[in-house]
Amino acid sequence: MLEPMRTCGRVAALQIESKGDFDSQSTALHDALKAPKTLLRLGPEQGVSGHCGGLAANVMEAAIFDWIDSRLAG
Repeated sequence: MLEPMRTCGRVAALQIESKGDFDSQSTALHDALKAPKTLLRLGPEQGVSGHCGGLAANVMEAAIFDWIDSRLAG
């Protein structure tokens, strides 16, 4: 499953892992990516927990937009 990721090297990637996600494969995916990448781990201290961050959409959205802003700022 991760083999195609090894050849994708041009587009920056953001992965967000929710601490306590029972099905997380973030580390394996992060290691497989060859593109510029960021692995952001959010947890209860940010209001995020459980599979896919549970109901913390506002926290996840803020993290995504902050990452986009940082990429555009160079």
